This record gives sequence, structure tokens and C-alpha cells, in this order.
Amino acid sequence: MHSARNYLLTSLAVIDLVLTVGSMPERLVRALTNDVWLIEGAMGVTVCKATNFFEKLSFNVSTLSLVLIAVDRFLAVMFPHQKYFTNRRAFAAIGLIWLLSAVYWSPILYYGGLLQEDGKTLCKVRRFFSKWKVWYLLFLVQLLLSLVLVVILYISICYKLWRRHSKNKIGARPSFNSNRAARDLKINRKVLKMVAVVLIAFYICFLPYWIGWVFCSYYYSEFVCDDTFIFAAIYLSYANSSLNPFIYCIFSESFRRAFKQVIQETCPWSVCSRKTEPVDPGLPPPRMPINMLVEMSVHSVEKTEGQDEIESKEESRENEKWGS
Repeated sequence: MHSARNYLLTSLAVIDLVLTVGSMPERLVRALTNDVWLIEGAMGVTVCKATNFFEKLSFNVSTLSLVLIAVDRFLAVMFPHQKYFTNRRAFAAIGLIWLLSAVYWSPILYYGGLLQEDGKTLCKVRRFFSKWKVWYLLFLVQLLLSLVLVVILYISICYKLWRRHSKNKIGARPSFNSNRAARDLKINRKVLKMVAVVLIAFYICFLPYWIGWVFCSYYYSEFVCDDTFIFAAIYLSYANSSLNPFIYCIFSESFRRAFKQVIQETCPWSVCSRKTEPVDPGLPPPRMPINMLVEMSVHSVEKTEGQDEIESKEESRENEKWGS
């Protein structure tokens, strides 16, 4: 589990948790109270700033994390024998995107505040920031460029894997290197499937929200800016945070093993622990089935014959070399 790819997925999981805990309760309350802010005073202002900041921070970090995952997969497939994206570089990249995202959305912590309108208390940011259109536009440009970059990287990855798969089909007799290449290809394809599903789910869930952002901020549309559409778009974006753990469990065997181990170590109930029957130390060990013994014997003989053949070839090469 200790790899650059898993560290990037962990960063994505952490920001999903930040969105769930830091912003979702506030959105639920506002939906139930018709956008009325219930907390007054200094505490209300602080919560207003924090919830808006966590929401926008999660959008930025999630988008850039998906770009980093795409870059990691691209380098792993294009340069399989060189490790460019080490764990240390992954940590540095994760820290950088969190820092840049926090700095970019830091104006929320200054301009966010409470507003009295028609006898209701509202939590607003853009009402107090005159340059918010330029500010939001830069983020939308980043979203578009990130999407284009990710699509280009994955098209390149798919083309490379297809070429490699074609070469393995046309290749000559199987060898240790060809078997290793086939195994690496299979692993890369599994990882690529998981990351592609994460990516597709992310953009499907967030695309309506970003469309609403554009058409309600720059080009007003009655259909997009309808309360029903806005409600569905916001909670579809939040639903993405609950999809990723299921995607990891479905496509990643190592994630399933680690998740099962954490559950077994932390679950206090007896149902979580694996039941094993006690073994009497006075009894002899259980006998191995005959078919398993035969398979092990055949495998041992084949392995010995293969080693003898390799050693004889190496010995003949040495004799030829010294004879010449």
C-alpha cells in the first residue's frame, strides 16, 4: 500500500472527508431552512467562512489530485523501468496542491460574512467581494485545462498499452522478460481501469455543479439557475465523496485487503474476527492431500530440469568463450 499512487488516492480520500464533514452539514441545514443562516454573531461568521472555504478547497484539491494521478499513471506506463514519481515527490506534490489551493481560496476567509436581507440572515461571500467574477473565472479555466490534460494523458496511456499488448501477441517464444512484461501490463490495465472510473465518476458528479456556476454567474439561464437544478447539482457533487471508497474496493485487491485488516483490528465485536477452531498440540499435523503432493513433485522436477538446462547452456557458452 506504500506507493505514490496510493498516497495520491489517500489525499483524494482525505479531501472527500473534509468536504463531508466541513461542508455537507451546512448545505443540508440551508436546504431545510430555505437558505436561512441559523447561527448568529461571531460564531456564525466563523462557521460561514469555514464551510465555504472547505467546500471550495475540496473542489480544487480533488481536481489537481486527479491530474497528479493521471501523470503518475502516464509515467508508469511510458517509462516502466524508471521511477520518476517517487514517494518523496508524491508527498511534495500533495503538499503543494493543498497549499496552492488553500492560498487561492483564502479570500473566502476574509470576505465571507453574514448578510441581512428581507428579515433573513444569509451567509455570503460574493456579495462582499467585487472582483469575484475574475476570481471564479481563473478557477473555471483551471478546471477546463485539467480536464483536457487528463484526457490527453489517458488517451496516450491507452494507446501505449494497446501497442504493448499487440507486441506481446506477435512476439516470439515466451521468456522470463516477456512473462514479466505481460504481468506488468495486466497490473497497469487494472490500475488504469480503477483510476479511469474514479475520474469519470468525478466529472459526471461535478459537471452539473460547474455548469450551474457558469450559467448562474456569467450567463443567466432560468433552467440552470432553477432551485431544483441547483439542489440536484450540489448534492450530486457531494455524492462523489461516497462513490470513491466503493470504486477502490471493487477494483483494488490491495485496498480490499488493507480495508479488511483495519476492520478486523478495530472492530470490537466477535463477528469481525475470523473464527478458527482450536488445534490440539498433541495431535499430528494434518496430512496434505495426495493431489497437492503430486503437483508439488511435478513442479519440483520441472524446475530442476529447467535449472539443469540453463546451467548446461551457460557451461557450454563458457567453454566456447575460453576455447576461442
